[in-house]
Amino acid sequence: MNTKLTLALDSRIIETAKRYAAAHHTSVSQLVEGYFSLLTKQTDNPANKLPPITASLSNMVNESSVGDHKQLVQEALVKKYL
Repeated sequence: MNTKLTLALDSRIIETAKRYAAAHHTSVSQLVEGYFSLLTKQTDNPANKLPPITASLSNMVNESSVGDHKQLVQEALVKKYL
């Protein structure tokens, strides 16, 4: 069942959202519903509880690619203060 929701947004945001929706063959209502659905999605994975942009960035660096982070921090501090 759909229920009407009234939002107060900056007019530039509304116009941009309308253009985006039209370009992607959807409606602003469907965009908002999809976004709210992502925000409220309950899962066991903590990464999915983050905002979508943060979740997409969360796995970009893993420990094996960084190495010993404590050693890197220590080396950076030595360079900075010596």
